[in-house]
Amino acid sequence: MLHFSYVVMTALRFAGVLVVFAGVALSGGYFIRGNARSTDGCVPRSAWLGAGPMTGICIVGVGAGLLTGAFLISLFMPNGS
Repeated sequence: MLHFSYVVMTALRFAGVLVVFAGVALSGGYFIRGNARSTDGCVPRSAWLGAGPMTGICIVGVGAGLLTGAFLISLFMPNGS
């Protein structure tokens, strides 16, 4: 059981980091594209509150949830793995 918990914790850590990076990349890509379309130099509201950036932020939240799950499992592991 201890080995299984360690494997799950490690998988959640790696998956969480990958998902957070994917969410930041998605949100940042939409943000940069939105800024590039701006003609007057102001950041348009849709560049950071549109559907694309919000999807990226939600993906970051899922990644944070995975990392939180890995952290909670590590609290029960010996030696604070």
